[in-house]
Amino acid sequence: MSALEDEIRALLMKEEKSEMITGDFKISIRGDGQIEVTELPRLNLEQLNLPLVIEPEGQKKGESQ
Repeated sequence: MSALEDEIRALLMKEEKSEMITGDFKISIRGDGQIEVTELPRLNLEQLNLPLVIEPEGQKKGESQ
């Protein structure tokens, strides 16, 4: 288990992140350096998968084409 925690800690530090989301879980490094794994509620996962709507460049909200 200790080796796994070390690998996760090294990956997060390499990516310069304090947390990451993978599958149904959020993995983060707490202030004391401990790895914390939290299961995300279904609602949060659905929000993460929302499609992004990108407006064409030069077109502002309310303008017609």
